Amino acid sequence: MTGGPDGPVNEALVQGQPQVARSRIEQLVKIFGDRLYVELQRHGTENEQLAEPGLIDLAYELDLPLVATNEPYFAKLDDYAAHDALTSDYVWTFTTLAPSVTFTTPADGATGVPLNQQVIASFSEAMDPTTITMTTFTLTGPGASPVGGSVTFVANGSAAIFAPTAVLAAGSIYTATITTGATDMTAHPLVADYVWSFTAGATPAALDLLADMSEAYPSNRGAIMGLYSVFLGLVFMVIVYFLPRGVTGLVEDAWKALHRPIALARGITGPITDAWTFISQPISLPRGIAGAIEDGWARVTRRPPGRRP
Repeated sequence: MTGGPDGPVNEALVQGQPQVARSRIEQLVKIFGDRLYVELQRHGTENEQLAEPGLIDLAYELDLPLVATNEPYFAKLDDYAAHDALTSDYVWTFTTLAPSVTFTTPADGATGVPLNQQVIASFSEAMDPTTITMTTFTLTGPGASPVGGSVTFVANGSAAIFAPTAVLAAGSIYTATITTGATDMTAHPLVADYVWSFTAGATPAALDLLADMSEAYPSNRGAIMGLYSVFLGLVFMVIVYFLPRGVTGLVEDAWKALHRPIALARGITGPITDAWTFISQPISLPRGIAGAIEDGWARVTRRPPGRRP
């Protein structure tokens, strides 16, 4: 309502400022919209009589409803409480949303999980990091054996990561649990413990990646396995040949190689051709990873013709 005799609209009309009164009532319309009523009171006072014509005109011009009110008075101050009381209790209900787990890695029921896999749980809202610990986020397996590790959070607190301290046991079933001790930032807990299980595979993630690449690019499978065999050969060469002789031996061999004469008749391309012939010898794919390792071992430990023990 516009406020009666003491309101800002009435005050402007009494002071002979109809434009100010109109401006003030338009501001009230912007705030309250169709919920605004122009208030009229008739107690016989001079100010009420001065303001009433202007109030009625504004109500019609701005298409606002009129309402007649009366200022109440009480014989005793305590009578006001009885006048202002609700006729009955007003009751309403509402439901708060508890946090929940929305996504996990690995997924529930996943198989062939890499042995070095970290366990990740994403939440529907930011969680209190102090409530998600090795006590409330656990991993067990094989069986009921607890898995040691550490729990960390992403920056916004919407995901937690369990990192095992050791690789998982191949072919074993693991069970991850987040208990109701985990709460959001307003101390609301999960409705119930969230539990999911997965089965570890037979290889760590690096070898799984190699298998995935071979499946994704079957036409290049030979090249992929060839590059992998070269990598294995280099690793074994370092382990078998260079490391036992130490840094001094490695420097000595490099010095000899730089000063060893190369047959000019074969040119620069000769040594390159020899190196390419060595590393590009095919490895039989049906023999698998074990066969690739065996071939790599045989090549890097084979002495070149004429080399003394």
